[in-house]
Amino acid sequence: MALLWKRDGSPPYFDLGLFCVVVTGVYLTYPLVAFLFSGLVWTELSDNRLAVYSPTPSEFAIIGWWGVVYLASLATTYAVVRRCPAANLRSKFLPPKKGTIIAMAVLFILAFLFAQTMQVMFGVDANPTYGPEGAPVSNAPLFVQQILGKIYGASVILQFGLILLLVRRSGLLICRWTLWIWAALQVASVLLIFGARSQAVFFLVAWLLAQQRLRMPLRPLIFLIISLSILGGALVYGLVRGLGSQADTVQAVFSATGEFQSVYGTAYNLIYLRDTGGLPQIPWHMYIADLLRLFPQQLLPFNKVDPSEWYLDLIGQRGTGVGFTFGVLSEAAVGFGPVELALRGVALGYIFGKIHNWYSRNASAFWPTLFYLWFCVRSYYTYRVSTFYLVGEFVLTYIPVYLLVRTMGQVFDEIGLRKEVRDPRKGSRTWRLQA
Repeated sequence: MALLWKRDGSPPYFDLGLFCVVVTGVYLTYPLVAFLFSGLVWTELSDNRLAVYSPTPSEFAIIGWWGVVYLASLATTYAVVRRCPAANLRSKFLPPKKGTIIAMAVLFILAFLFAQTMQVMFGVDANPTYGPEGAPVSNAPLFVQQILGKIYGASVILQFGLILLLVRRSGLLICRWTLWIWAALQVASVLLIFGARSQAVFFLVAWLLAQQRLRMPLRPLIFLIISLSILGGALVYGLVRGLGSQADTVQAVFSATGEFQSVYGTAYNLIYLRDTGGLPQIPWHMYIADLLRLFPQQLLPFNKVDPSEWYLDLIGQRGTGVGFTFGVLSEAAVGFGPVELALRGVALGYIFGKIHNWYSRNASAFWPTLFYLWFCVRSYYTYRVSTFYLVGEFVLTYIPVYLLVRTMGQVFDEIGLRKEVRDPRKGSRTWRLQA
């Protein structure tokens, strides 16, 4: 961060690699800090695998050092490859045509209505982990799961595009109020049903990053306070949602399980099984799971093995309603360990550096800016799920959304072309019909 800041001459807020490094650093750091403040003990509120194995601080530190290898290789490679400064208010930005804006708004509304209809028709809940009503989406037919997943991914892209447009015009009172009301509805919808927090967090982070790109950047201290507030709010909400009144002491709060600790728990469990000879032979196609995500299950002659589902089968928890985060540390645990993590970090840093350089040369265009914003916010999936997970999302979600919006936008633009309207009292006049 210090290097890029000095190189750019200003805080690199809107920066893909820096955002990924910071968020990955939070994922890697929080379990270690929490373990320290819990008194270096595991409690009944901790991840059940860590509570059973009860690793000592030195044993638990193995995962932390693996994270150091991964993060160091990622940050170093990115700093070397990244050559262009981060885009900010001084970088020109050209909004899309009116037809594109209307197409995005229409598709966003249609995606929301379609998802709600599918949930009602098949009696499932699109918030499968924490929803108070309805069956999880995994209980629906395969094609329903696939459709809902793609609709959700598309709605995120459309939402980010609308956020960019609203932030750009936030000088207008109606645009500012729309953003604030929309954010309040996002947070309220999560709190009312005690559901997953990802949608609300995505919205707030995308708004914050878009603000730094298109409006006057915040001072570093203000930006830090807002960022920590979003992170702290998400953490506190997760603890309250998952534990309630059980976390009644400081030790219990810091020892409690969560998404961050779950990544460590899965990795430690797999390392332990590997070292003790309890790890079975890994299916060959699990090593190319990122590539197989490009193909629907119906087109493959064998069952795709999702790493997280494979792990649930391994520990006998498949179909019990529980789920554990897999992540890049676990990929290395069933692969080549720290060496693989270093190579993954180098590969990711190189790719992110090239993407950043490309965007810096195209920062004035709307679609590259939307892609860059979407990639920034979703970049933590490279740690939480898999290094190349976003390749599948880009090919199967972002590109279809781009093509659909561009096509519909052209239709709306054609509707808004000049048309002659004859007025018998004023003669022939030309009007530009606003779509």
